[in-house]
Amino acid sequence: MKILLDFDEVINTMTYRWVYTLNCVYGTSVNFEDVNEWDMCKAFPTLSEDEVYNPLHLQAFWNGVEVMPGAKEGIQKLLSEGHEIYIVGSAHPDTIKWKAEWLQRELPEIPWSHVVIANNKSLVKGDVLIDDGLHNLYNGSYKKVLFDKPWNRKVDDSKLTDIIHRVYNWDEIIQLIDKFNKVG
Repeated sequence: MKILLDFDEVINTMTYRWVYTLNCVYGTSVNFEDVNEWDMCKAFPTLSEDEVYNPLHLQAFWNGVEVMPGAKEGIQKLLSEGHEIYIVGSAHPDTIKWKAEWLQRELPEIPWSHVVIANNKSLVKGDVLIDDGLHNLYNGSYKKVLFDKPWNRKVDDSKLTDIIHRVYNWDEIIQLIDKFNKVG
């Protein structure tokens, strides 16, 4: 299968680092769970948009972003089973360099030729897309997997059944991919 993985909050913990950085720099006390909307500025209403987004443009920020628990092992397992892995992420042009360096450092088994930068992920062909942004799963002809995060919990899971599958960790991703692979 050709498996498409979102970059931030599927293979890395970028938002955890972002919240932590903003709290350290500006003395705020926002928790990761407080980020319950896609727009990070809503979680930090006292900060300007530039203040909120500035850390993403700094190499030091990306040096502190960690691999999502289970992602490295999960990706290695999927690759060993013969699946093709593509990273599909949207990115501001100023952050592409830092994301590329992060990926090379943390997951060198994913070649740059398997990285797609696309603001409209439905244009990328694959068998499965795993993403934390519900808006990225509305279109596209692949199986849709929503990685659970505070900003996507407002949707009623009963409305996702058979259309979008919610997962909570990489173990569940592996189980779901195995299930998809068996059903075809």
